[in-house]
Amino acid sequence: MISKKNGIEFEFLKGTGNNCINLVFIHGSGCNRFFLRSIHEEVSEYNCYFVDLPGHGNSDDTGYSFVNYVNAVSDFVRGLDNVILLGHSLGGTVVLAATARNILSVKGAVIISSGASFPKLDKEYMKKIHNNVVDMEYVAECLGHMEDPAVQEAVTKIEADKLIILDFLIDEVVDVEDCLKDIKVPITIVTGGDEILTLVEYSELIHEKVKNSKLVVIPKTRHMLPVAKRKELRELIIELIDKVI
Repeated sequence: MISKKNGIEFEFLKGTGNNCINLVFIHGSGCNRFFLRSIHEEVSEYNCYFVDLPGHGNSDDTGYSFVNYVNAVSDFVRGLDNVILLGHSLGGTVVLAATARNILSVKGAVIISSGASFPKLDKEYMKKIHNNVVDMEYVAECLGHMEDPAVQEAVTKIEADKLIILDFLIDEVVDVEDCLKDIKVPITIVTGGDEILTLVEYSELIHEKVKNSKLVVIPKTRHMLPVAKRKELRELIIELIDKVI
């Protein structure tokens, strides 16, 4: 079911199990709700919400800013119960900031291939971004796992260059490290051992700063972890659900 709430478009897939758990998926830079859609096959027993951030997919364009993204996600989950927030890349940073607000409905979070900030973005790539050019060869190298049909399908859902550029300009300056101390619910942090975009050290910092957190590094994995390693991700999601609900 495709719906809109406060200008935010989302797909709701009702869980097949007898449960009241709501998984809310937040995509990363230059993406939309379709990017993480293949995860559903692994967690179909739970209610799943795949969300388009403002100005992405078919959500209303209410402004491209990190604060606007966090506000949109925060408002979205306030209308639900027993929420597990899951964010990939910039979506993970959004989830960290939203989780730090201690919204009553949010019981836990999964932070995937992300960071509180991204201080070591490739300089040549960002130079091209500032010149309004997206180096898709470099993006593909960062994503990895192009032999996986689900990854190939996800990549076709990447947004236009203009939106990728706007999001990477956010990536360049975002920093939510100061709010990590405010996160009270359990979080699972998962990243790939071969990451070259959102480095492993970014996940290690989150783990260091968030008291109730678990860090998992999956070997031989790059940025497409949530799609390429969706079976492994399923086990981590179930483990977190068992812990908090």
